[in-house]
Amino acid sequence: MQDGIIAGNGSSRYLKTVAAALSLYPSYEDFITALIAGTFPIDLNGINEAGWSRQGTPLNKGTLLSDTTETKIWGSAGNHTVDQALGQILGSIGYSLVKEYTSPGSYTHTFDRKYTDIFVIVVGAGGGGGVGEIRKTNEYYNEWEGRGGGGGGAGEVVVAYFLDSTKISNKNIVIGSGGSGGTSVSPNGANSDIDGRKGMSGGSSSAFGITAAGGSPGDNFHAGKAGGVASNITSGPGFGGRGHVNDTVSEQGEDGSLIMTFGIRAPGGGGGGGNSKGSSTGNSDGKGAPGGSSGGGRGGNGATSSANGTNGADGSRGGGGGGAGGGCNFLYQQKSSGNGGRGGHGYVAIYGRGAF
Repeated sequence: MQDGIIAGNGSSRYLKTVAAALSLYPSYEDFITALIAGTFPIDLNGINEAGWSRQGTPLNKGTLLSDTTETKIWGSAGNHTVDQALGQILGSIGYSLVKEYTSPGSYTHTFDRKYTDIFVIVVGAGGGGGVGEIRKTNEYYNEWEGRGGGGGGAGEVVVAYFLDSTKISNKNIVIGSGGSGGTSVSPNGANSDIDGRKGMSGGSSSAFGITAAGGSPGDNFHAGKAGGVASNITSGPGFGGRGHVNDTVSEQGEDGSLIMTFGIRAPGGGGGGGNSKGSSTGNSDGKGAPGGSSGGGRGGNGATSSANGTNGADGSRGGGGGGAGGGCNFLYQQKSSGNGGRGGHGYVAIYGRGAF
């Protein structure tokens, strides 16, 4: 493509007007009046080659974005602009988000174009937070403890890579539901023991035949394990925090591990719930712990003499639900525990590169 250079002799282009110009504008005054008003009809009638030192490349559909080039980019010719073409090309150089699924359910993914490279992130749903038990801890002093529930474990993360999106035969997508938290423990009118309640496991998620397990739930004290973790492992990234018991403190949910290849962080576990201690002289609450980074729900606070225990917060994006704050069942201090937080729903993110 080259710029045109006008020779400067006043004859680079031809002008043309309507055939009835003489009758429409019989006098010079009529002509000038129409010209000033912008109503005199005129067309550019081509280039006079003698008026150019060098003719430039014509600017039209064929020279700016030909049908052949359009077909290579989009699969067929159309009326795309140069800016659209550049955007499409730049998007094919690096990975860009193709589709993200965040709501529980089953889907079928259809690619609207071919990608040379696909990677998919599959995250299982988080486990629900637990509700702590109520136990008498000192018979002589008539003291009891409403234990904070354990935080739920985060969902497993699986990253898969595919060459050529047209070769992916299994198009099914499943997003797991976050595990429900344990329900509140209510006082029974006496200073006696009450069992805690365990949350529910998070559902597994899958994409293109790749499955990520859901996180385990928290129970009446113990934290839930992260999805996909062996049963004999007791701690690790994405585990929930333990609840507040006796002289311990509620534990923060563990952070999800950083997946360096893609610069993303796996979801965190839910925080442990705070306890509530009571006696004939009153009771005091313990504070719930934060959830792990990237989606873990915070644990609830323990009950006080004037308020019930608070709920654990829900997890997000596969994070574990927070444990519930402990309740109170002393004769003069009847307070319920909180509910365990729901685990974060699973999700699937599909990234593509090299679109055609």
